[in-house]
Amino acid sequence: MNINEEIAEAILKQTLLWMNESSIANELKELRAIAQYKYDNYQNFSIGMRFLESFVIWLDQFNNDNDKKISYDFITSKLIYISRQEILHLVSLIYYKSILPVLIDIVADRNKKPKYLINQHISDPYFKILLRKCLFMGLSDGSMMGDFRRENKKNSISHEQICSIYYINRDKRLDLQKELKKGLLEIPVEENDLKLKREKKRNRFEVLFLLDDFTASGKSFIDKKKRRFKGKIAKSIKVIEKNKGFFQRKYLVVIVLCIATNKARRHIDKYMRELLKRKPNVEYRIEVLQILEDNITITDSEKIYDLILKDDYYDPAVQSEHTDKGGSQILKLGFAECAIPVILNHNTPNNSIFILWSYDYLKFKGLFPRITRHG
Repeated sequence: MNINEEIAEAILKQTLLWMNESSIANELKELRAIAQYKYDNYQNFSIGMRFLESFVIWLDQFNNDNDKKISYDFITSKLIYISRQEILHLVSLIYYKSILPVLIDIVADRNKKPKYLINQHISDPYFKILLRKCLFMGLSDGSMMGDFRRENKKNSISHEQICSIYYINRDKRLDLQKELKKGLLEIPVEENDLKLKREKKRNRFEVLFLLDDFTASGKSFIDKKKRRFKGKIAKSIKVIEKNKGFFQRKYLVVIVLCIATNKARRHIDKYMRELLKRKPNVEYRIEVLQILEDNITITDSEKIYDLILKDDYYDPAVQSEHTDKGGSQILKLGFAECAIPVILNHNTPNNSIFILWSYDYLKFKGLFPRITRHG
C-alpha cells in the first residue's frame, strides 16, 4: 500500500461514521480487493490516482452523511464495472457466437440442407468464398478492431477485409475491392464446379459486419430526426447504396455488439426495420454477446435516484449540442436518460448517471471521470 492509499483509508474511516470499527475494517478489506482486481485499472484516472483516492475525493463532495451513505451503498452494491479482460473475452467469442452462425445459415439455405449439419457447411468450398466476401467495420474508437483483427488471424479473416472505421472514402473502397478480387482468386474450387467459379468472379461484398464494444441507447448508431435517418449504421448503409458494385445487390447487415442494454437493442431493431422497409434487397441481424437487462436501470424507487437529481451534484456546463441528441438536455440520468450504473475499463459511457462520469474540470467530479469522444 502506498502513502496515498494509506491517507485515503484514514480519511475513509472518518467518513464512514454510520459504521462501527469492525464493519469499517471489513469494508476496507473488500474495497482493497475489488480495487486491486478491477477498479485501479480504470484508464482515465489522472497520474498517481487510484480507486481509493478517487472514492474518498468523490464522497467528500456530498453535502451530508446521509447522502454519503446512499452514495457509498450504491457503489458497493449496484455498480457494474466491465474490465478489459472481460471485453477481450467477448471479442474472442465474436467469430463463434456471431459470425459463424450467420455464415452457416447462409450456406445451409443455399444448399437447402439442415442448419445443424455444421461441419458439413463449414467444409463446403462456398463457405470460404462467403467468408472472404464479408466486410468488418468498427462503429467507434472503442470497437476494439485491433483486438478483433489479432483474434481472428486463425479464422481465415484477412486484414484486408477489416476496417477500423465505418465511413470510408473512394480510395479505400477501391482498395478493398482490389484485395477482395485477389483473395477470391486464391480460394481453390473444383474445375467442373461452374457455380462456385461464378461466385468467385463476383467481386462484391455480400455481408457487412458492424462491430462495437458497447451501447446503452443505440441512438448514435441509428435514429430518426425530421423523417431523416441519422447515425453510424445509417451512414454505412448509405455508402453502400451510393456506390453500386461495392456490395452485391442483395446483402446482409449484421450489427455485432459485445455488450448492449435491452433498451439499445430494441431501439436499433425498431429503426433498422423502418430504414429497410423500402429496401427489400437488404436484410439485417442484431447479435449481442452480453445483454444488460432492463433491471440494471436506476429507478425512482431507489434512494440514489433522488440524490442524482439534486442540483448540488450536477453541472449544466456538461451540456452541448452532442448531448442534446439524446433527447434530454439535462444529463443527471445520463445521455438519453439511460440511468445505468456501468463503467467500462477504457471510458465511462455518458449513458451512466452523471455523478459517476463527470469530467475532472466540472463543479462536481465523477468517481470514474470520462474523456469525451464524438465519432
